[in-house]
Amino acid sequence: MAVNAAPLALGSQLTITRGQTLRFASVDLAPKVLVPYEITSIRMLGYPSIEIEDVAAGPSSALRGFLKFKFEVGNFLPLTDHFVPMWMLTPARQSITELGGYYEWRFREPMLISPGGRIDAQVSLQADAPNPGVTPIFVAVSYSGMLRGDLENLPAYTDVPFCSAWDTTVTGNQGTANDWNTLRNPLSTTLDIHSLIARVQNDETGLDGDDSTELQIFDPYGRAVNRFGTIQFHAEFPTDTREMPWCGQLEPDQHFAVRLTTPPSTTYRPMISYLGSRRERLP
Repeated sequence: MAVNAAPLALGSQLTITRGQTLRFASVDLAPKVLVPYEITSIRMLGYPSIEIEDVAAGPSSALRGFLKFKFEVGNFLPLTDHFVPMWMLTPARQSITELGGYYEWRFREPMLISPGGRIDAQVSLQADAPNPGVTPIFVAVSYSGMLRGDLENLPAYTDVPFCSAWDTTVTGNQGTANDWNTLRNPLSTTLDIHSLIARVQNDETGLDGDDSTELQIFDPYGRAVNRFGTIQFHAEFPTDTREMPWCGQLEPDQHFAVRLTTPPSTTYRPMISYLGSRRERLP
């Protein structure tokens, strides 16, 4: 009997301690039905915890900027250019429980994958993350989408999402500006960019840091995105999403340039990312 379109959910989980980098079980992240399928979002969870603002809720610290994920399709189509902090993959937290929650990377367009293909996932926990109270940390990743057994013919191309982030604690990027290797398009195809995301994290607690940090962002051609000088993070990245729409293209080897008014401190860590997609042959 033919398999028609049907909802799909894939997931894997592991435990991780500070300073580790681990790969999720690949067998859990591919459907057991040999029909094409599409993925619409990736959900990432850490416990405990992702974000606890209420002190009365318990002695936990946020992991959202310390848990970092790397995704690729079949070891040849990257969705991230390196390990990206969890909350830089999504404008807003979609849900939270008492001691945990999740962030969801919602794709602008579904990504279609051929039968037998899969998205591989790795996670790292930054070594100097605050102790959340319990070790090891429980981490889970899940993909949602649709089985597409209803497709009689597969298209030659599909939309593939991509994210790159400048994390100011990365070695070599401790100054007031990113270099050309960060917020760059490392691919051989053009990226369509739809948003920039900015965060400032308090590394002592993992919660929101000082939004008064000032910055200026330049597009791939050196034009200031915020044209009237430096701005504070919260001035142009609304406090509810920390996202600024930016519609344009990033050609291979082009990058966004970011300048901060003061060097990142060990307490307040600014981070910037872009979200986009490109057309690729069906994986």
